[in-house]
Amino acid sequence: MSAIQKHVYLFSERDQAEAYVQGNWDSTRGLLGGKGANLADMTRLGVPVPPGLTVTTESCNAFSKSVRGIPPRDVGAGAGRTEGRGRKDGTEIR
Repeated sequence: MSAIQKHVYLFSERDQAEAYVQGNWDSTRGLLGGKGANLADMTRLGVPVPPGLTVTTESCNAFSKSVRGIPPRDVGAGAGRTEGRGRKDGTEIR
């Protein structure tokens, strides 16, 4: 039985992600990203981790390519700025 492609994995679904990449830990890290893979591994080991999910790098890359006119490095570039939230100077929130 082959694993199906998913776009989102719960931290508790590390085994499914590993099956999708055919049991290779480095490939699992590539699929889930370093932080996502480590949180999934800590969940598997029983370390208390709040429930969560990881969007796969495949899905993030596909989304970045589909957003027209916004280079991937600029997606989310305005995070942490006050412009559009009552302050017009665009200063960063500290």
